[in-house]
Amino acid sequence: MSKYLDGKSKEERFCAYKEKITPEWKNFCKVLLYCKDHNRYEDIKNLWFNRLNNYTNICGEWNSRISWLKWIQDQAATRRDDKARIKAMVYRARTLLLQSRPEKLKKAYEFLDKAWIQKDCLEFRMQDYIANHLAGVCIRLGRYSEAHQWLNEEENLLGKSNLEQDQVSKFQTYIKRERAEIYLNEGKLDEAESLCQFIISEVEESRAQNYANHLLAKIIIAQEDETRYEEARRYLLSGLEEVEIHQDKRRIAYYHATEYRDWE
Repeated sequence: MSKYLDGKSKEERFCAYKEKITPEWKNFCKVLLYCKDHNRYEDIKNLWFNRLNNYTNICGEWNSRISWLKWIQDQAATRRDDKARIKAMVYRARTLLLQSRPEKLKKAYEFLDKAWIQKDCLEFRMQDYIANHLAGVCIRLGRYSEAHQWLNEEENLLGKSNLEQDQVSKFQTYIKRERAEIYLNEGKLDEAESLCQFIISEVEESRAQNYANHLLAKIIIAQEDETRYEEARRYLLSGLEEVEIHQDKRRIAYYHATEYRDWE
């Protein structure tokens, strides 16, 4: 499995998670329990962070995800493995964010804020991940000014990084996407649409375009311009087709929720 995933694109890995891991998921759970019973913390940590963390996020195994991340966080704390402890806490926060209930969002912010205070022991990508998710939590809590501030922090981190330009552009896309969502919620629809159109026209990665398409459909719906409703539906259907191909259960549900809540 490791050899199969190495060097694959993000889209190819999504398909691989579904095709390769799902049939063996129960066996993976047995391996995790065996390692837990035999005090094999390093094996669980490596298996989880390298392979199972993304799978459980994409394929909806959220109960297992929360349970094992908490176990890793607790065990890492006893071993003074600060990087693993913070990573586990941050990934728990992501799941709480996705659940979107107010009490979950507040807990997610608490975890992410603690992680940010301790960020100096982490590599750039994890620091960026924390700032980006703090912005995401603030958006869902309606704290848009603070969300902008966290995206500014993310831009500061990116400016200090030693990444190649293509990687810088990739992270800038994430920032533009979140910024567009803030503008949408603030009612600044022209600014939001401009950022989405930039992503669609300038970014080749299909996943980034998919997010922009979905957000652009919501912007058009918010504009209440009936002449563009068919355009919005095309954006929704195009994005839904892509996530269904990759069997990303989380994003499939998100698309259906948008269609039935905002469109109908």
